[in-house]
Amino acid sequence: MSATPQIVFVCGREASYVRNAQIGRALAHYYATDLISGPPGGSLSLRLARIVPRLVRRLRRPHDLVVVGFYGHPLLLLARRLARAPLLFDPFVSTFDTLVGDRGRIREGSLAARGLWQLDRLALHQATFNLSDTEAHAAYYAAAFGVPRHKIATLYLGCDERHFTPRPAPQSNRFVVFTYSTYLPLHGMDTVVEAARRCQGYPIEFRLVGSSGPTFAATQAHAHALGLDNVTFAPSVPFAALPDAIAAADMCLGGHFGTSPKSQRVIAGKTYQFIAMGKPVLLADNTANRELFEADVSAAFCPPGDPDRLAQAILTLYRQPDLRRTLAENGLALYRKRLTWEILGAELMTYVQRLV
Repeated sequence: MSATPQIVFVCGREASYVRNAQIGRALAHYYATDLISGPPGGSLSLRLARIVPRLVRRLRRPHDLVVVGFYGHPLLLLARRLARAPLLFDPFVSTFDTLVGDRGRIREGSLAARGLWQLDRLALHQATFNLSDTEAHAAYYAAAFGVPRHKIATLYLGCDERHFTPRPAPQSNRFVVFTYSTYLPLHGMDTVVEAARRCQGYPIEFRLVGSSGPTFAATQAHAHALGLDNVTFAPSVPFAALPDAIAAADMCLGGHFGTSPKSQRVIAGKTYQFIAMGKPVLLADNTANRELFEADVSAAFCPPGDPDRLAQAILTLYRQPDLRRTLAENGLALYRKRLTWEILGAELMTYVQRLV
């Protein structure tokens, strides 16, 4: 090993993608790190075609650790053949679970589904060590793909608190319930719209940011068919403008309110942003959210896929400003105690140091 450890960090998605940015920033802070990432946009195959030659050339030179980020399953298999150092893998998602179980784009039991399952299994097993974003996801990797549990550690997502920090909210005569979404099935945005229907008659605005995704058209059409006047569908905002959009909210929906198995194993990335900005959050009562949050202490909870209970929880928070204040203060305290960049970066380094 060289005097100064040389890290190669490769990811199929762009380096600015939230999970890749989290890991890349920490690695670069502590070690000499060569970043190889895909360009923004474009197909996965095109990104991989551009990444692979760069990765092959880099692995011919000295290196002490290869970190494979999201999306990196095929890259992990290639790196395993070429690398002369340990491999730290952060899959972030299961390919099989995402495309077969959650989005339903590939039929379970099909040849393609079996191929995706094998890709997940091989990548997780061939890595020297794996990271997961929740304990629930780690347990899934162990159970579904037979990965020894001691080969997986949980590193929560967090957010960049240089952008997401408490700030004054603008005055409004409406109580704003805010969330943003790319309208994936696990987000359960149909449940949010149905909850809005049950909140009509109150001075409550459901402000839903995001204008694309698999369920967007159906969700918007459903809201229009119901004649809802308390739902605002706003276009996606640039990352730099997102903190202002969050600041304007009285409470935020972290979710995920879908009912797929995957939705029960994740903590939405936006949830970290909301609590870092000192906003009260309402979360789906699932295994992953319960790892960090305590009901009516640091977050409010409701069952996923249940618009009646979601509406009841929103109305409770609307009527109880003291409860909103408690959730906001305790959520922010939780973030500062366990989820800041410094804390999660140092935690990542404990796994890196074991390997280098």
